[in-house]
Amino acid sequence: PAKDGEPLPTGDVDASPVIEPSTPRRPDFGGVWLLDRIDGDCDALMSEVGAGWALRRLAKTMKYGVGRMTQDVSCEGDDFAMVQAGGPRTIEMRFRIGVGEQQTLGLYGTPVVVEPVWVGDCLQVAMRRTDCTQLPRIDRYLAGEEMVVRSRLAGGGVVARYFVRQSPRPAVCVVRRLSRGCSRSSSPRACGDEVVTAPAATLAAEAESTA
Repeated sequence: PAKDGEPLPTGDVDASPVIEPSTPRRPDFGGVWLLDRIDGDCDALMSEVGAGWALRRLAKTMKYGVGRMTQDVSCEGDDFAMVQAGGPRTIEMRFRIGVGEQQTLGLYGTPVVVEPVWVGDCLQVAMRRTDCTQLPRIDRYLAGEEMVVRSRLAGGGVVARYFVRQSPRPAVCVVRRLSRGCSRSSSPRACGDEVVTAPAATLAAEAESTA
């Protein structure tokens, strides 16, 4: 040990900087996406997820939404939200990634229990009905300039839907709480809240002026 006033020995001390592990970069799903094409048997997929005959027939007459169905996606951190419009029904799906099972709406409007996780650059969403019947897992990932939403059927077939981005999401979407006492998981509409979309600089300036 060094005596008082003597410098501490440095020969055996590792002065290398500590490198913290970095958070993996996630794909940017944010924006409005238009369904461009479909590979696979969509009627079989709809049947497997519980869509009735009338809804499946209507979807077929609409070419399963090709050229008209959109998905408006926002993904901030592990909070994922998607509004699907232009099909037989408008569906709003919300969940948090990596926290286990939670209930939401499936892509065809039926209540489902989901367990979303990141697997590399792919967002995998395991799904089941509320009666515990297993449903096709949804894989969402980017392939070049397209967003692919792929489902594997129980019989082994695959249905892949390819979306092209119509507009990015350069703005920041926030929820202004108009009512207190709503939980974080409550939807904005249920709480009577106001969803505001504006450039980040505008929101920052507004927050500073009201602070």
